[in-house]
Amino acid sequence: MSKAKESIYQILIIEDDFIDKEIICRSLNTINLKYKVSHFDSIKLAESYDWIRGSTKFDLIFLDYNFPTGVSSNFLHIQKTILNTKIPIIILTGNESEILKKNFSKYENVVYLIKTEDNYNKIPSLVTELLHKKISTNS
Repeated sequence: MSKAKESIYQILIIEDDFIDKEIICRSLNTINLKYKVSHFDSIKLAESYDWIRGSTKFDLIFLDYNFPTGVSSNFLHIQKTILNTKIPIIILTGNESEILKKNFSKYENVVYLIKTEDNYNKIPSLVTELLHKKISTNS
């Protein structure tokens, strides 16, 4: 049996919008992988960064770029705490920005995704691809 079938993937969702979080979770339910979801919604963003650096080893992170209770638009803070972890990250935003897209494209572990119905439909294949890529690079 392959490592992908045996693993229980740890997925973190940092999203304040209940509907967006539910859409992500429903998308994950269509994936033929075992996973456990943890999430942050109404707490300070800095606390979620502390948790990421803690003992839990996440295999994938969904990050709402415009998380209102933190300063997620502070790119340097995100860079220092999350981007350099090499954990696959799906940055979610409701606002398309070529500057942000260009900044995030510098990181091979980051996918910049605009919150649209079409893009939400891509989540299952995107998550599967990112997790399989993570396994192959860690082997």
